[in-house]
Amino acid sequence: MSEPNYEDLKDALAAAAPVDFPSVEALKSRSGAFAMMFQRLFEKAGIAPRGVIHLGGHIGNDLAAWMLLGIKSLLLVEPNPKLFRELQRNIQFVQLVSSTLDSLLDLKPTAVHAVQLAIGDRVGTVELTVPEANSEFGSVLGERLEHAGDRAAAARYIVEMKPLDALMADLRGSSAASDYNVLYMNIEGAELMALRGATRTLEHVDFVYLEANTKQNYPDNPTPEQIAAFLDDHGFRLGFQIAGGPPDTVYCAFWRPRGPSAKDHVSS
Repeated sequence: MSEPNYEDLKDALAAAAPVDFPSVEALKSRSGAFAMMFQRLFEKAGIAPRGVIHLGGHIGNDLAAWMLLGIKSLLLVEPNPKLFRELQRNIQFVQLVSSTLDSLLDLKPTAVHAVQLAIGDRVGTVELTVPEANSEFGSVLGERLEHAGDRAAAARYIVEMKPLDALMADLRGSSAASDYNVLYMNIEGAELMALRGATRTLEHVDFVYLEANTKQNYPDNPTPEQIAAFLDDHGFRLGFQIAGGPPDTVYCAFWRPRGPSAKDHVSS
């Protein structure tokens, strides 16, 4: 058997990449910045990330970043059927890159699971509303209020909804809740709904990162304070917050306090 050839490897990976996969330049820029930020957040929180549950996986824009961070268990959940098809295709490509390198270096491969599902606090179906102008604003709470009334400008899908705890129970044969200690959410106003259906999963989680709305961008979306209060009741504190990319949003990171004062904080 011949030695691995770097140029052949590059050519094979380039041939396998989806036609519209983000360019190498864009991927390096986004993934590098994302990975650097989370590496520092994990360091500040004092945690070693084992696995990530990523709610609102979109098309897998952050797949490479999680790989760069050395995540070995990755669960991506995306309810939008159109985006989910692209997500599956991009996972195949990124896994090809990852598994090829893992094989060359005799490393444990990264386990990546993708599920088409809306995460909430009940089992059933729900309408997912997706503005045609920006698929990232798809929400199970209804139309983004700035788009309200313009029904022709949004696609609607009836999708399955399930609590995260129920999903983790379904996946027990292929992965365990304890494989994941990071929860990442970008689900357009449904954060509190998802957390209410994830109380057992949260017992294994050390770090929660989410986008929250600072005003009513969606009908009945929770405030950052409501989300923080729920997580505080489950042993997390707000450790980092910064203005979000979309208007009237913030990005928030929560983690479990460390050290002698942790017990006092959790019980307060």
